[in-house]
Amino acid sequence: MVTIAMKLRALALAVVATALLAGAPVHGDDRLGDENRILLRTAARAPDGQSTGPATPAWVRYAAAVPATAKAPMIALVIDDAGLNRARTERAMALGVPLTMAFMTYAPDLIGQSTMARRLGHDIMLHVPMEATDDAPDTGPRPLLTGLPEDDFDARLNWHLSRLGGYVGVNNHMGSRFTADRDGMDRLMAELSRRGLMFLDSRTTSETRAPGSASRNAVPLLSRDVFLDNDRDAASVRRQLDTVTQIARARGFAIAIGHPWPWTLEALESWLPEAQTQGFSFVPVTALLRSSIRSAN
Repeated sequence: MVTIAMKLRALALAVVATALLAGAPVHGDDRLGDENRILLRTAARAPDGQSTGPATPAWVRYAAAVPATAKAPMIALVIDDAGLNRARTERAMALGVPLTMAFMTYAPDLIGQSTMARRLGHDIMLHVPMEATDDAPDTGPRPLLTGLPEDDFDARLNWHLSRLGGYVGVNNHMGSRFTADRDGMDRLMAELSRRGLMFLDSRTTSETRAPGSASRNAVPLLSRDVFLDNDRDAASVRRQLDTVTQIARARGFAIAIGHPWPWTLEALESWLPEAQTQGFSFVPVTALLRSSIRSAN
């Protein structure tokens, strides 16, 4: 019987072989060409014209390789809450396409799990708990809250961002209240800019201040198009995946967020081969960001 562990080992070997054959790292490559012009929000330089963060930003340095065959329409699948359930996280990593794994900052063995994800060709993000509305469930330990004293906020943020290395950016876990707060988002974006990280806005509120804060602090920004699994059954996930393909066909790309839940993984396992046959390319989020920057230049 083929186990998840066997699939993961085979995928790791395939990723290494693809990179070698393509003369990798492909992620610095411009082979996607002009056909993939994508209009996405990004901040390539600081507002005053001075560069910010490391000479090579972390989101570039740690970006996963992109297959040379990738072309529009492109879909970036983001798996939130990664790492909390190791077996389901590994099942997601074994789906056979490049993903963006957003690891919970308080998940066990973050280094081990993220190392495996990186070897399999996935982007790594940190899924940081942020303050939600009053009626929302518990966000998790050390959430970023509006109105925190500066020292407390900095200590919490540093704890989350220091949980591991080699990741490309941050996305929000919950955060419907925090991401709508200009001061809080400006403080967050200032630190992401200093570290050369990107931000993926999960858009848990229509009042999000992420675009303005990212622009003011020169932080590359992408935003979620579709949540796959607000309704917890495989049939609902399949309907959401239909929406993803419609957006990708119309615009050239789409970003979908799901979770390593059994019904989501079941839907993805049956849908992915069909989508690939229909000509969709699956890429990590950093591939969309690179394509948008090339289009802007």
